[in-house]
Amino acid sequence: MISALLQSVAWGEVSLSGSDMEGIAFLFLVVIVVVHVGFAIAVHGDAREVRDDAERRLFASPLLWSLATLLGGVMTAAIYWVIHRSPLGHDAPLNRVRG
Repeated sequence: MISALLQSVAWGEVSLSGSDMEGIAFLFLVVIVVVHVGFAIAVHGDAREVRDDAERRLFASPLLWSLATLLGGVMTAAIYWVIHRSPLGHDAPLNRVRG
């Protein structure tokens, strides 16, 4: 059913009016806002945990990370994860100071 509708839209057999396109754009915007807010809340909570851990250092404050994620979305959350949670972060063996 849905694939048939998508095919008919792709072939130009179904035309969407301006109000339909506005509705689709609004729905897309709502989904983007929800995703950005969700990632910002999750990053803020995790950044607070990292900040409270005495052995780990936080690259920026939890508020700054959450605001950056609110604006940057998934890409900023991925950068946060690489810096603070992935093996590529500051706990990686190549980044440790030997002495």
